[in-house]
Amino acid sequence: MIKIREATLKDVKQCYELSKTPELRTPTGKVPPIHWLENIIKEKQIFVVAQDKKEIVGFRMGERMAGNFAIAHLIAVKKEYRNKGVGKQLVNYFEQECKKRKLRGVLTYVYANNPKTINFFIKNGYNKGSKVIEFNKIFE
Repeated sequence: MIKIREATLKDVKQCYELSKTPELRTPTGKVPPIHWLENIIKEKQIFVVAQDKKEIVGFRMGERMAGNFAIAHLIAVKKEYRNKGVGKQLVNYFEQECKKRKLRGVLTYVYANNPKTINFFIKNGYNKGSKVIEFNKIFE
């Protein structure tokens, strides 16, 4: 049975492993850094996990933005748990957490070359925004 709950620092390592999925890699091929996941929890932002027994099988994380909106950064579900409602549960729990914090809505981004995720969000009531071109500068 899948349980959705708020993440703790003990969950970060399993979430980090899930974040290595090809769909979450940046256009330059990088995976999200583990310290980012830790900081979202330490800063008491919004980070929820799907747990099956003792295993983390999915997560959704984001944070409050100016204007009382949340930006949802990542969602990941372990391959064998996909298409079983886990992603939908994570999205719903994340949205309920946003409402508890009196946020007005959620903004999320999906890479254009990821049609499965685009369709997932459309199916879950998200509106497709205008096209933008991402620019980034990495400091290393």
